[in-house]
Amino acid sequence: MDSAVQLRQRQYGSALPVPEHQSLIMSAPSTPKIVLKSTTKMSLNERFTNMLKNKQPPTVSIRATMQQQQLASARNRRLAQQMENRPSVQAALKLKQDGSGESGSIPSRQ
Repeated sequence: MDSAVQLRQRQYGSALPVPEHQSLIMSAPSTPKIVLKSTTKMSLNERFTNMLKNKQPPTVSIRATMQQQQLASARNRRLAQQMENRPSVQAALKLKQDGSGESGSIPSRQ
């Protein structure tokens, strides 16, 4: 046996079949390369550059923005009113006004 085979037997053990001749080692069949031809004359970089150049800036309506802000303000006022009417919040506010709110306890709902 040649030295390469003996080296393999030492590394992997003699239980594995090791070919005695290098010509017996089979290599994996090579796969042919597939070449796809371009179907367009424009590169992706050019295409996206043109898209960015032709992109229109979004139009923002000031009137619509003002309406959204007014609607949000109305919702926030309604929420604040609902919170203020909750018994637990009223009790906490009363404790704070009385100056006895330092104990950290809030009376339970009734």
